[in-house]
Amino acid sequence: MEDYMNRKRLLSSILATALSVNMIIASGFTAYACETEEVTSTESSSETVETTESSSETATETSESTDSSAETAVAAENNTETVTAAESTVETAASEAPTQVNPEYLGGDVMWVVNEGYTDAEKYGTEDYDSQLCWAATAANMIWDGNYGSGTINPMTGEYFTSVDEVFDYFRYCFTDEPGVPDGALAYFLDGTYQYQGYVGVSQLKDDAPDGGMIRGTFENVSQIIEHTNDVNVLDLVADLSNKTAGALLKWWGINEQETLTNLGAHWLTIAQVVTDDNGEYQGIWLADSDNDVACYYPEYQNVADDERAMAAAQMPNSYTYYDLSYEQLGEAYYWVVNDFIDRSDLKTYIHVINYLLNNNEAGGGDPDDIYYGPEDTPAVEDTDEIDITPYVAEEMRQALLVDIKSMMIEKDLVVYSPTDNVYNKSTDNGYSLILRKLATNLTNVYINGIRLEAGGLDYTIKQEKNGLFTIVISKEYLNTLEAGTYTMTMEFAGSEPVTVTIIVK
Repeated sequence: MEDYMNRKRLLSSILATALSVNMIIASGFTAYACETEEVTSTESSSETVETTESSSETATETSESTDSSAETAVAAENNTETVTAAESTVETAASEAPTQVNPEYLGGDVMWVVNEGYTDAEKYGTEDYDSQLCWAATAANMIWDGNYGSGTINPMTGEYFTSVDEVFDYFRYCFTDEPGVPDGALAYFLDGTYQYQGYVGVSQLKDDAPDGGMIRGTFENVSQIIEHTNDVNVLDLVADLSNKTAGALLKWWGINEQETLTNLGAHWLTIAQVVTDDNGEYQGIWLADSDNDVACYYPEYQNVADDERAMAAAQMPNSYTYYDLSYEQLGEAYYWVVNDFIDRSDLKTYIHVINYLLNNNEAGGGDPDDIYYGPEDTPAVEDTDEIDITPYVAEEMRQALLVDIKSMMIEKDLVVYSPTDNVYNKSTDNGYSLILRKLATNLTNVYINGIRLEAGGLDYTIKQEKNGLFTIVISKEYLNTLEAGTYTMTMEFAGSEPVTVTIIVK
């Protein structure tokens, strides 16, 4: 345990040093932190998304502890330093630890507790794998403690998810190793949608991502992102975690600069528990951090084979860390400051955003009939000619059909699929559609018989679908200018070979 604690303190030192030289640390950007940056959709520059290389884990209803978890708890070695009266807040927090064990004091009002019963997905930590996926680790924790994971089939194995580490590994296969937001991973897991696809600077759904949409129709009712302002105290939203799980976005305020230092990034962590004093005032916070125990920094797990990285990360100890809180004015607003998060006297770490997820039972879920087990169980598309369906139902049916189409394309190794068998009929069709198993953001040019088409609705439109496919529709206005015959359509993509198809105009 002593050797483990020494390595843990070393990681803390690396974090502080990295900040001091303006490296982006702890959950992505280079090694360890989450950058928050404004990103714009390639389709609409007016839309912005705040993303962070999140290394947070959504620790969850930690108020729930069991006798068995106490038995399996791994007690950290007691520090020989005496806890003085000045450290009374630490003593109080220790008495209210999520599961009571002997805490390891890390200095100041910070203490750390290991318990294998805690929910704490950890990174392996290498680039192009999961170094920037703190936000996805946070989402995995939220899903697991929110009771959305244990009764759900893993599309990659065909069996039930068995741990939070397995949920995080699922996200590694879904998303590129870039900054993101927990609710993006939550949306894909629950509804099969990813609202940030096509945004620049944000993690993207991979071409071969496993299917999402495990419990469709729930995401919008159970997930919420709230920014802390002078009018909104985000801790009020998570003071009681009996019915929800939550992640917190931390940022760094420069005392000398008197502003948030965006070049240092930001960081997602999971809130395990908020501690209050006898008067109900917020006193401290327990957090789970996917960067606490990054596997690739442990000698025994360095240079493992690619297919063993997830297993190495899953071997890391599960832990929560306690930090004292103070409510301070930073610029024109007041924020909750997480004291001693890093060893830098010129910085203050503060909570800026909360992403919470209502538990499955709170959302009315949990019914096996509501769980989506994969494309083979996708509801059949019904004949709608004689019934009145709303646009919502029509879109649900369309998405179900796209899931089947994607499965078929993967099975047959198709990059492009024509629903009309490459035929456009001038007298009956309103356009010509193709479905591609690629990213819309990589499409650079479209040609028909060597003539370049104009995008933006003039000659064609594109739509990034919710399951990773995208559709391209050639307008009837353009197609009706062509004579009957056979034409060659070529689509060029950044970083990959062009795709060519034949269009038969009748």
